[in-house]
Amino acid sequence: MDVAPRVNFELLQRYIERKVRLIGQVENLQNNMLKIKAADGGHVNVLVKPGAGFDSPYVEVEGIVESPNTIRELDHTNIGSTFDLSLYNEMHTDRCSGVHKQGQLDLDSLCSPARHGEALIMDSKNLPHF
Repeated sequence: MDVAPRVNFELLQRYIERKVRLIGQVENLQNNMLKIKAADGGHVNVLVKPGAGFDSPYVEVEGIVESPNTIRELDHTNIGSTFDLSLYNEMHTDRCSGVHKQGQLDLDSLCSPARHGEALIMDSKNLPHF
């Protein structure tokens, strides 16, 4: 399995020359350079594939980290127009901070997204009853 941990801007520098996933808000697309605001507020340049269609304000980019603020796109997913970056960053920080600090590749899968076509869902029978 090819692991691509989810990162924010702060974590990019730890993954130079490795595959990652980054969720952010599209700010600008010119030629083959996409600028996005990551969930933690940092700005990331994405070298996009020719002809890539970014059709929503929020995207998840999968790619190789070229430098502390640049990713070379391998693939992306448009994730719509209503996405709470600050809530996502809070969830990511709470769930994954220890994993990234340990730097263990086998633990990175804990912070990896569901594969295309799969969803992370919460079963209603596991919700608290009041």
